[in-house]
Amino acid sequence: MENLTYILGVKIDLRSEEEILRVISTYLDDEEKKHMIFTPNPEFLVEAERNSDFLVTLNKSDINLPDGIGLLFASKLLSLKTRFKNTKKLKVIFALWQTFYTLLSLLVYPNFCRKIIKERISGSDFFWELIELAKNQKKRVFLLGAMPGVADMVREKILDLYPNMQISGTYAGSPDQSSEDHICHIINKSESDILMVAYGAPAQEKWIVRNLNKLNTVKVAIGVGGTFDFVAGKVKRAPQIMRKLGLEWLYRLLLTPSRLKRIYNATIKFTSLVVKEKLS
Repeated sequence: MENLTYILGVKIDLRSEEEILRVISTYLDDEEKKHMIFTPNPEFLVEAERNSDFLVTLNKSDINLPDGIGLLFASKLLSLKTRFKNTKKLKVIFALWQTFYTLLSLLVYPNFCRKIIKERISGSDFFWELIELAKNQKKRVFLLGAMPGVADMVREKILDLYPNMQISGTYAGSPDQSSEDHICHIINKSESDILMVAYGAPAQEKWIVRNLNKLNTVKVAIGVGGTFDFVAGKVKRAPQIMRKLGLEWLYRLLLTPSRLKRIYNATIKFTSLVVKEKLS
């Protein structure tokens, strides 16, 4: 499909945020089918590379938002022509050179990396776009996941901005399969149209795939990761300038050094896997 590209085997949507919101608007009026939206970032793709079940799960979605500047880098690098195909050593050197100047362009000329995937769509920012869409279409939203009490704090933040917004329910629960029937019963009673699931990857995506068809009224389900914590003020987001430069990962590392392994996966490990894919 012309609206898709694949990175490490995971499909990524190429449409703009505005186009995707128009598509979701039609999903909300679709009486025949339910729809899944995921927000893969480099860390997701590294996990999917070693976890084939997660790879299959991600590719079952209707929309995979490109959440992470690393996906813009990867899509551009993989699109560059490969030279010296018959000389392995020169091919590797040339690919490493392409990797270097593509990475450098993220800082000095980011538009170079926007030729395939036109824009990064942050899941944390898209959360608010989806909330506004639900408000305008008078749709009911259920907030599932995070630590107990966090979803309630998110509801209050939303209602502060949109007093007439229909937040049909909140529940922390657990992604354990033993809890699924109980959670589905709660969501069905709420008669919600949109479900936001904040269990973190890959648990939230797998939960949606297993349970969406059990939810009678939900038309759209989206995995939102740590967004509830951001909205509730439990975790501080990076300054706007760092987000724009794609350095939110660095800010979070400085605040939480224990994230070092996750940052390694999202940067060094991800880059090495993309280069390997290019060489193959």
